[in-house]
Amino acid sequence: MTVRGIVKTIIALVLLSVSVVYLLDVVPRFELAAIHSLKLRIWLVLIILFVFVQLITILYFSLILYGNLGSSSLFRLSLVLFASHSVNYAGPMKIGIPVRVFLFKKIMGIPYAVGVGAVATTTGLDVVMMIAMVTGLSAWSYVSPFAGIAATVAIVACFAGLMTFACKLPSKIPNRPAWIRRLLPDVTGISTRTLVVAIVLSATRLLMTVFAGWLLVGGLGGVCDLAEFSFAYFSSLLAGLLSFLPMGIGVKDASIIAFLARMETPLSVSMAFAAVDRLIWSFLPLVIGLGSGWYLGMGRLMRAFRKEIR
Repeated sequence: MTVRGIVKTIIALVLLSVSVVYLLDVVPRFELAAIHSLKLRIWLVLIILFVFVQLITILYFSLILYGNLGSSSLFRLSLVLFASHSVNYAGPMKIGIPVRVFLFKKIMGIPYAVGVGAVATTTGLDVVMMIAMVTGLSAWSYVSPFAGIAATVAIVACFAGLMTFACKLPSKIPNRPAWIRRLLPDVTGISTRTLVVAIVLSATRLLMTVFAGWLLVGGLGGVCDLAEFSFAYFSSLLAGLLSFLPMGIGVKDASIIAFLARMETPLSVSMAFAAVDRLIWSFLPLVIGLGSGWYLGMGRLMRAFRKEIR
């Protein structure tokens, strides 16, 4: 194991330990009454938002892979996205990411270089958008609304500038050494227009997700400011991402419960929120992903994947 792998493992174990201790402290006091109070219309709105987020995700990848939103392979693309997403539950450190690249090649005939570039771009953009929103919301709350907007735009603009430079890098360094070609993903096919639309789609997905969470808190009987909740939710997502655990299990949940507690949300509501949030954004994609994997013949493909990476 490399030094980087050891550091990741230590960070994951520390965050998981802290989360387990916190959850063990609050689980005995968990009450299911808050979930029973969730009305049917809230469930319907949450499911509708979930469907729209998945549709935007499919269009998002179609745009990055093909440069348009109307690819004829949207059905196969959706199967690949769900199937590879479900693989994240099988191991740490986002194991579904290399599987996604592999499935792009085997199912859709997309070259590895293009698949790596698409996955790197979408993953990097989502992380940057979360960091930008957390930073912007902090500045909005503690400095001024103008400072919050300026901070968010500045971070996103820096990412867009770096991506534009990366797209032009081959012409800047026509005879790149082999180690640079291996290090940098191929993003030369992503135009500035495509990148701008991708930023809008990524932001839309995240905002719809956090709005669904805010509605869920309200439906469970909690009351909190939308901006404050958005900061808490995006921070918990980042904590789960940094934990390197499968889907941030434990770390994300303990983080959002702790944040909601600081907003004086009743413990039963916080625990119910974490449970329903997992049900919608983790369990449903897992079930759909398992079905997609069965349809694609994931058992055979995963055996081929293991042989290919050896």
